[in-house]
Parts: sequence; structure tokens; C-alpha cells
Amino acid sequence: MTWDRIADRYIELAESRATSSFHHLTDFFHERLRPLSGKSVLDIGCGHGWLAHSLATQGAVASGVDGSESMIKQARLRYPDLAFHTADLVGGLGPAGAVSGYDAMVARFSLQCIAHLDRLLGDAAVALRPGGLFLVSMPHPAFYMRERVEDPVTKERYRKVTGYLEHETRILPDFGGHRYFHRPVSWYIQAFARHGMHLDDMREPPQQPDTVGDRKWEDWSSFEKWWSTIPVFLGLGFRKAATGG
Repeated sequence: MTWDRIADRYIELAESRATSSFHHLTDFFHERLRPLSGKSVLDIGCGHGWLAHSLATQGAVASGVDGSESMIKQARLRYPDLAFHTADLVGGLGPAGAVSGYDAMVARFSLQCIAHLDRLLGDAAVALRPGGLFLVSMPHPAFYMRERVEDPVTKERYRKVTGYLEHETRILPDFGGHRYFHRPVSWYIQAFARHGMHLDDMREPPQQPDTVGDRKWEDWSSFEKWWSTIPVFLGLGFRKAATGG
């Protein structure tokens, strides 16, 4: 219901942020999925379908699933040649899970918005082919939305991390407000492992401040340079075990 309510605002902001967090770690997906030609890829939490479309333009047989009917309506209008499904992802993949043998699944900044993941991951483990990939991007549980602090004496800057291991629900103001379920990284790794999908990649890319524009690194301010040293987004790659080992 929340995503239906903010769908228009989400799409408007997403499409106006060429260098923003909206596109962070997309290169990670493309890198790990190459060559894309002929690969069957499911975009979980696909929103208005832009990532599925991006994968399809490079040859993938891409489809998407999302819990928001408004988002899926937009995806179908924009990309009528692709298949998009509506499903409450807390309950699993729905119609998208009926397809077997996906080469890969991607979840771009969506898993942290789903209250319970066990049924979804169970469906994914069944629908992925042996050796298939499940690629994830999310806000970094350790550093995202953590308070920025500057020591008044030493001028040292850092992010204040508290309660990292505690599970909690937060409301994020981005895109009009939605729920974010904070869980430590180890929780995700163990949750995937319970369903036979094991970590084989982890990315913590530097965060380039939007303020730097086209300026070279040596021309950045000290604050901008510090900002780039603490990753606020996280990429994880999981692989389903291949048959026979």
C-alpha cells in the first residue's frame, strides 16, 4: 500500500537522479551477469521496470515481480514486451516463482523493504537453476543513515554506529517515506545459506558525493574525500549449489 501511494513520486525522483544512489551497484549486476545474451533473469522488487529493461537491451530474457500494483502497471506501460508480475513478496515470488530454471535473480535495493524473506528465498532456491546467481544491492547495514560526526577538537570525521546487531524497522524519508528493515550483513548471509545459496561476492563501493560533479579527486574538498571512504551501499552475490557439488 505504501509503495502504491508513493509510486509516482518514486518514479519521478528515480528518473531525475542520474548520479544518485538509485543507480549505485547496477554495474555490479551487469558485470556478474555478462554475457547476458539469452540468460533468463528475474528482477525482484522491479518497481517500474527500468532495470529489467536495461538487462533486456543487452540480450537477457528479463522479467520482473513487485508487490505494488501501481509500479507494475507503469512497468507494463513502459516495457510491454517484458513480463511483469504482481506478488506480495512476503509470501514468496507468486506467479514469477512458477517459472523454473532462471539463470539469475537480482534484487536492487528491495530486500531491505520486505518484512520477512524466508518464503521468498525458498521460492528463489527452487526457481533458480543449479549454479544460478542471486545478486543483491542494499543500503549498507553498518553505515547507511548513520549520524555523521566531526570531533570538535581533532576535526576527525566518522559515522556513529550503534545497535548494529539489533533488528529494527525504520521509516526512510526517500521517495516519500517507506519502511526499511535493518538487519546485519551476517543475517542475510545465513538466510541465503539456509536455502542453499552461498555468498561468493561482496562489494562495498566508494560513495561519490553528488556535489563533486566532474571535478577530479584532487579538487574535492576534505569533506568530500572523507565521504567517499565510507561505503553506504552494499552488493552481495549468492550462488546456488550446482548439482553434484
